[in-house]
Amino acid sequence: MRLLLVRQDRLGDVLLTTPIIRLLADRSDIELSVMTSDAGLQVVNQLHVNLANHDRHDMAILLRPFSDDLAKSLRPWVSKIVGCGASDSSLLDVDLGVEDEWRIHEVERMAAVVRHVIPDLGDPGNIEFSPIEGMAEPCFCLAPGTGGTARPWPAENWAKLGDFIHGKTGWRPVLTGDRDERELC
Repeated sequence: MRLLLVRQDRLGDVLLTTPIIRLLADRSDIELSVMTSDAGLQVVNQLHVNLANHDRHDMAILLRPFSDDLAKSLRPWVSKIVGCGASDSSLLDVDLGVEDEWRIHEVERMAAVVRHVIPDLGDPGNIEFSPIEGMAEPCFCLAPGTGGTARPWPAENWAKLGDFIHGKTGWRPVLTGDRDERELC
């Protein structure tokens, strides 16, 4: 199956998609393509997985609520569109409803979306990356902007969390965010 996985939001969100990408890329029955943002592409490229580049796909899975324009733009290139959160559910072949579940981890929520069409997906496991060439020391990543108003956290809490993790691991903190979040970072 030629599968297009769509996750076009911020860097941290795409990072959370990496366990799903790895699982799908390792399957011999799937030729995987990923549609993401420019920042997300940098994350995907660090995975060192073989991705396909097709003009047409058998299916697209949209992992987050999306714009109707996105679904309309995919229609000529994709036979079946699966997703959640469309304001016009007629744009989808399979509408999983609005996924607004905050009680489970985002990786598990995305795995549940994919399992609707690929039941034997397997366990997504942890987010793992190979060391980046030239990086002299281990680090951990914090994304204080979180991209929305539903889950803001005061900057001083992020600082305390960074200090705590650094104190426990000795790893260097790396803060991520877009231009609008520069002051927060």
